[in-house]
Amino acid sequence: RAIPATIPQLRTWAIGDYGREKLKVGERDPIWMRSGADILRAGSANADSTELKDVIIFRRDETGLLREQIYADTATLTDNRWTLKPVLIYYRDNLTPSRLDTMVYSGSLKPAQAGARSGEPEEMSLTDLGYFIENQGFGIRPVWVYETWHQKRISLFFSSLLMIALCIPLASRFRRGGGLGVLFAIGVGLGFLYFVIDGISLTMGELGFVTPWLAAWMPLIAFGLFAAVLTLRAENV
Repeated sequence: RAIPATIPQLRTWAIGDYGREKLKVGERDPIWMRSGADILRAGSANADSTELKDVIIFRRDETGLLREQIYADTATLTDNRWTLKPVLIYYRDNLTPSRLDTMVYSGSLKPAQAGARSGEPEEMSLTDLGYFIENQGFGIRPVWVYETWHQKRISLFFSSLLMIALCIPLASRFRRGGGLGVLFAIGVGLGFLYFVIDGISLTMGELGFVTPWLAAWMPLIAFGLFAAVLTLRAENV
C-alpha cells in the first residue's frame, strides 16, 4: 500500500486534520467512474457502489469535448444497467434541456475503490493511483500528479536504504576521530536537507515542470551519489 491502512478510516471518522479537510471540501467520499469517454461523479454511494446519489455524467465526443451533462438524484445498478431518476440533461450549443422521470444508462462504469474516492493522491495506495492514472485522473487533476505520486510511493521503499548508505561512511569516519555530537548534527542536517529537496522536487512534479519519475527519484539519485562519494573517501582514508 505504501500508506497507513488507518487513513481511510480516519477520514470517515473526521478525526484531526482529516476532519478539517473533510469539512473544507464539503463532500462525503465522492465516487468517480468512467465508461469509454464518459465520466461519472456521484456524491455518495453504498458499500458496493450499486446505489449512487447526486449523480453527474459528463458525456464526451471522440475528441474529448463535452456534448451532454446528465444530472440525476439517484442511480441504481440492475443487470449491468444503471437506472437514473429523476434526470435533467443539458446539451451542447445551448439546446433546450430535457427532463425525464427515468433514464437507463447502459455504459460499463467501473467504480473507484473506497480509498480513492477523495481524489487526493497523497492518501492513495499504489493500486488507487494506478487506477486513476489508467483513467486519466477522471478530470479531477492532471494525470501527471498521480504519476508523480505513484513514482513517489515506489521510491519510499528505497529511502530507508539511502539513509543507511549515508550513515555507514559517516559513522566509520567519526568512529576513528571521535566527535559524536558533530556526527549527530551532520545527520540531522542531511535529513532536513533531504526532506526540503524532496518536497521541492515533488511540487515540481505535481506542477508538471519535470517528468514524474524525475520528480520522485531525483532526491534519491542525488543523495545516493553523495553516499557513494562518502563511501569511496572512507575506504581511501
